[in-house]
Amino acid sequence: MIIGINASDLISQHPTGVQRYSEYVIRYLLNYSSDQQFRLYSPETLPAPFDQHQVIVSGQKYWTQLRLPFELWRRRPDVFFQPSYMLPPLRFCPEVVTIHDLAWIKFPDGYSKQQLNLHQTAIARIKKQKAEIIVPSQSTYNDCQKLLGLPNNSLHKIPEALIPLPSPENPLPEDIEKFKDRQIILSIGRLEKRKNQIPLIKAMPIIKKRQPWIDHNLNKAPVLVLIGQKGYMAGDVFKAINEAEGAGAEIKHISSANDQQLANWLSIASVLIYPSLYEGFGLPILQAFSFGVPVLAANNSSIPEVAGQAAQYINEIDNPDSISQTIIEVLYNSDRQKIMVNEGNKQLANFSWEKASAQTLSVLLASKSKEKNEKIPA
Repeated sequence: MIIGINASDLISQHPTGVQRYSEYVIRYLLNYSSDQQFRLYSPETLPAPFDQHQVIVSGQKYWTQLRLPFELWRRRPDVFFQPSYMLPPLRFCPEVVTIHDLAWIKFPDGYSKQQLNLHQTAIARIKKQKAEIIVPSQSTYNDCQKLLGLPNNSLHKIPEALIPLPSPENPLPEDIEKFKDRQIILSIGRLEKRKNQIPLIKAMPIIKKRQPWIDHNLNKAPVLVLIGQKGYMAGDVFKAINEAEGAGAEIKHISSANDQQLANWLSIASVLIYPSLYEGFGLPILQAFSFGVPVLAANNSSIPEVAGQAAQYINEIDNPDSISQTIIEVLYNSDRQKIMVNEGNKQLANFSWEKASAQTLSVLLASKSKEKNEKIPA
């Protein structure tokens, strides 16, 4: 069977989480689906090993809207896979698409009018073209039913897996090495309302005031390290940072980090804190598990599916007192940390790209079998 895939995400120089998903699900489909023929569509030459299957569709402008559909019409695959929302506007074969989350519905203020229109267009196409839909969690599955009215028989839950990071540098870069002997509270995510960093930031002066480190023979208070680009309400986040620092808290913001830098920080992190209001999956949780870092997290959306019993859940994620108490309970309890790390290793083993790609292939193959019951444009 010929499987066509929109592989344009693979040419990004600074890939997002969705683009990294595209990379890994395609990589493992190629590795474990030798009986199938793949066409990876892209406007540019793909990196190895993807270039062995590439179909270059030249031109950048209106690529998804015009150029890719023309290629699909000219040489139709048996099934087409779109690893992110936006399908081409015309259907020439059975289609499978991944919906990663519905944050744009739950937090519309975090999106521009143009972005919201694009999301609405994408969903309208999915419905009109009767695509099969992959979602990464039961939470997103339920949201697609409730908020979009998508039918059960078109939805397929396929959890994602660890995006592996390189080993930390040895020695660490000087700007990270100087924090090596400090307790690091690490937070990964865009600075925006949905990621909920403001109550976390406000928790830091509370920890500073309680001084729990003194009872544990430590010299300094913990440091909060925020890794994430500016997003919606970032101004409010920086205001909270300034106020917390004025109250004695130590907070470091890093606007962006590549895989190596992220690995370096995880290698010295005491805990990862993930107080998000909503997630479609939550890849940083698995990355923390892979580095043996205990995870403190919100108990909502898909987060409990990813973290399982390995995380310490925060009772009130909008309450700085509750967040500070949860941090203290884990940060100064080495026995609790060891249990969490052990549980994290067990939880991590539940997710694999081999399993995800095998399940994705099953959906792709099954979508072809539905063709006889649907009218595909000639």
